[in-house]
Amino acid sequence: MVKEVTSAHPEGRFRRFDTGRGLELGVACTGIAMIALAGAADTAWFDRHFLPSFFTPRHQQLAIDAILRLVVASLGLAILLFGRSAVRRYARTRQAREIIGTAIMSAGALFAAILTTELIMRTQTWHAAQFHNQQEPRRVYDPGLGWVFLPGHRGQDLVAGRRIDYVMDSHGYRIAAPSGKLDFRLPTIILSGESVMAGAGLPWQEATPGQVGAHFGDQIADIAVNGYSTDQSYMRLRNELPRFSCPVTVVTLFMTSFLERNLNDDRPHLDRDLRWHPARQGWRLAALAGLVVPYRSKRTIDAGVAMTSAVLRATVALARSRGAASLIVVPSFTPESTAERALRKRILDDAGLDYVLVPIDSHWRLTGDMHPDVHGARAIAAAISRRLEPYGLGSEVSPDKQGHNSCGSSMR
Repeated sequence: MVKEVTSAHPEGRFRRFDTGRGLELGVACTGIAMIALAGAADTAWFDRHFLPSFFTPRHQQLAIDAILRLVVASLGLAILLFGRSAVRRYARTRQAREIIGTAIMSAGALFAAILTTELIMRTQTWHAAQFHNQQEPRRVYDPGLGWVFLPGHRGQDLVAGRRIDYVMDSHGYRIAAPSGKLDFRLPTIILSGESVMAGAGLPWQEATPGQVGAHFGDQIADIAVNGYSTDQSYMRLRNELPRFSCPVTVVTLFMTSFLERNLNDDRPHLDRDLRWHPARQGWRLAALAGLVVPYRSKRTIDAGVAMTSAVLRATVALARSRGAASLIVVPSFTPESTAERALRKRILDDAGLDYVLVPIDSHWRLTGDMHPDVHGARAIAAAISRRLEPYGLGSEVSPDKQGHNSCGSSMR
């Protein structure tokens, strides 16, 4: 009888002790890992894995990183100091089978919650074009590009206390007024890019396209579309350029703070060899997590840099194949961060691409919108105008007497 008691009681005690030690070890490892992560996530690591953001200045990104590191390190230390004793007390009051069962049930509940959330999100439209379908200027789905501006549409948006009029022609180009119509036979300056080149938040006459057109008096075709990546801008230019009989120059806007878009594959996209790929629809929760914590591996960033350089080279070649000049304009809010400068050199300088860097005062942003205000748009337009001045734009050319080769040959 004594033998049975001494053999059963220690065995139960051993099971409880072993489970408690396992929980305690797991909690300790978690705390140590959190402290190590906070120590490793310094500025150099952040610059390698988090790209500059147009909507969040770099100094703010670094400040957020510093705060998060402090929070993570503090939580890790708290877990080490108090978490181990807490799980030890918990394990003393529970049987091993009960602890393991609770862990399995918790994991199952978490998995079910994740799966349910994912399925719910899959029932909602997740395409960027349709996600913003009520925002002006309106966009609609396009199978090859992802989205384009709604052709033949006029809408208004309230930006910085002003009502901004957006007018799109039948091709989805932004134009000055509903009565405006492009003549594809005329010498034309083609502007390509995304929302900055489209003049987001500004009336036409204050936006970069309107100011460039007013300076030269030439026809302006603004084919930029909000939210575009560099490869989308190139694909749209490739689609639209054949319409123009006399493209005299193609101006492409690129900003390192928009490079993050070039890495996304949830839209039609190009690879570094300029091969087209359809949109990839992965886990919606992963996409949402990427918006909150936009971590990128070095391999992914390197591939994005290579693709962007290749696309910009192809843009230059495409313009020249039509006898037009190609100008890459690179606006940069001051001060340019170390990360932005390094990316600019990798993408443009190392690829041997000629470009115009346009410093823009960081205060020249629309209130509550972050896009360049009239002063920023004026700086971009002035830089474009200065570079194009030697080409003698603005002279009268008869569309009946000059084709695209003759009208564009002087621009090369």
